[in-house]
Amino acid sequence: MKLYKIAIGFVFFFTAFMFNSCETEPIDPAVLDNINNPENPNNTAGFFKVDFNGGTYVATTRTAIIDNGVILIGGSRGNNGENIGIILDGTTTGNYTESAIISYNPSAASEFDYVNLDADFISNGIVVITEINTTTKIISGTFNFTGNWSDYDDANAPTSIAFTNGSFSIPYTTNSPDPDPDPLQGTFTVAIDEVPFVANSIIAVQSEAIDPATNLPLINPETNLPFVSYSIAGKYNETKIVTIQFIETSENVYDIPDGGLITYIPNALNPAETFVGNNFSTLETVGNITITSNNTTTRKISGTFKCIVSLIDFNTGEVTATKQLTNGVLTDVYYTID
Repeated sequence: MKLYKIAIGFVFFFTAFMFNSCETEPIDPAVLDNINNPENPNNTAGFFKVDFNGGTYVATTRTAIIDNGVILIGGSRGNNGENIGIILDGTTTGNYTESAIISYNPSAASEFDYVNLDADFISNGIVVITEINTTTKIISGTFNFTGNWSDYDDANAPTSIAFTNGSFSIPYTTNSPDPDPDPLQGTFTVAIDEVPFVANSIIAVQSEAIDPATNLPLINPETNLPFVSYSIAGKYNETKIVTIQFIETSENVYDIPDGGLITYIPNALNPAETFVGNNFSTLETVGNITITSNNTTTRKISGTFKCIVSLIDFNTGEVTATKQLTNGVLTDVYYTID
């Protein structure tokens, strides 16, 4: 399986594309100019270093961006494209583990990277953002991780590398007035056909479940109270949306399709092409949602999910394509009550 390269050049290209695709928060062209401008003081100010392979990597070019719900940090050295890139799902100080993607690219000519993900997309390592100084516009922190060769099909893959004692203090740019001091939304991540999906924004709602036959609340016969339903949608790049839905019961595992619903929309501009967690021919289980915690006081819910989602041709009733959603994780997702 080939991972998309997370080399810092790719990161900033990707970020520019992501922001330009967002109708509400287009990236300032000046930011893109500064990223690619070797005379940009942000590229040389501060420091970025980490130990590996018996030596210390000291970046000669450093860049950081805080915007659109993510933190991007990169440090490169030399003329062959050697670089380290960090993507964090969040914009505040604190510890980032599962919501951090870290990569080391030995050169621009290298087709693969060393990344903090294994073949099952389980992450390792930690990035600690110790300070975001909104006056001086400096972001500081530490990190460490084990880099695994991203060509997981290579039987002779290079040995994993331990990156230790990483630290940085770098000027950052942003389109936002200040990083959000207390984000409520939590994190929503999943791999779609092994490609990471990290939601830029999350909308979660708790509401009374409605009986479609009567349009009245669906009553739980065990308690004589209305069933409670949850709908949690993660949006990535303003176009890709993954949604999970279930009606709460005393069980914490909801099989798909009879216990809940998972959908994936690759392009929000064309919602007719929606992949649904259902094989449309039998009612066999194609996935599940597992709720690991639900704090009704703070209204934060966490859990995991996985599913095979299918695209159906409504003229023929046939499945025309499928996607595999794996390693879905919700962490402290804040929900409103409808």
